[in-house]
Amino acid sequence: MKSDFENASDADWETASGRETVIAPLVSKTDRSDADIQHASNALQLSRLSQNPGRVTKVRVKRFYGYKRMGADVEKAKSVLFEFMSTMKEWNNKFDALIKSGGFSAHCDQAEAALRPIYGKYLATVSQGPLIFSVGYPSEYDPDAEKVVSIESSNARKVIIHTLWTHPHLPTNTQKHRYTMVEKSGEWRLSKEEFYNSVRNKWITVTHSKPEKAAAN
Repeated sequence: MKSDFENASDADWETASGRETVIAPLVSKTDRSDADIQHASNALQLSRLSQNPGRVTKVRVKRFYGYKRMGADVEKAKSVLFEFMSTMKEWNNKFDALIKSGGFSAHCDQAEAALRPIYGKYLATVSQGPLIFSVGYPSEYDPDAEKVVSIESSNARKVIIHTLWTHPHLPTNTQKHRYTMVEKSGEWRLSKEEFYNSVRNKWITVTHSKPEKAAAN
C-alpha cells in the first residue's frame, strides 16, 4: 500500500510541530497494519494545513516503514520459535514416558538421535558433539505455558523475543526467557536462548550441545 510517506518531497516535510507526536505512538509498536499507515498518512495531510509549521525528518518516517516491514518478519520469527517449542514438547513427552518405564540408560541414545534433527532444523548452529538435554515434567519447552512479553529488533535479520514461562500447576512459579532469532538464507533460526537468574541477577545462556572433540592426530 502506497502512501504520502513514500512519495513526499522535501517541501512536504514542512509540517506542524505536533506531527511527531502523532507518529510517535505508531512507531513504538511492532505490529503494523495498513490502517496504521493510512492513519499516519492522513495525519500528514492534516498537518500540511496547519498554521504552525514545524519539521519532521524523513529518517523518522523511514523508521516507521522499517517497522512495517519488520512486523511481518517478527511474526514469522515468533511463529518459528513457538513451532520449535511445540516440537520440543512432543519430543519431551514421548521420551519422558519411555524413560519412566524403561530407565534413562535404555532410551538415552534414542532420545538424542530423535533430538538432533530437531536442533538441526530450528537452531542457527549446533555442534556435532553430544547434545545437552533433559526430559521430565513440566516440559522445558511449552508454547502454552510461555507468553510473549515484548519483542525488539535492531535490523531485518535479528529479533529478540522476551517471554514469561509459568508453571502449569503452580502459577506463582515463573521464569523469564529471552530468545534471539536470526534469519539465515531466508529461514528463521534460534541463535541464542537465555533465562534470567534472579539470584545472580543476570541472564544465563542455555547450551544445547557440547563442543565437538578434536580429531585425533
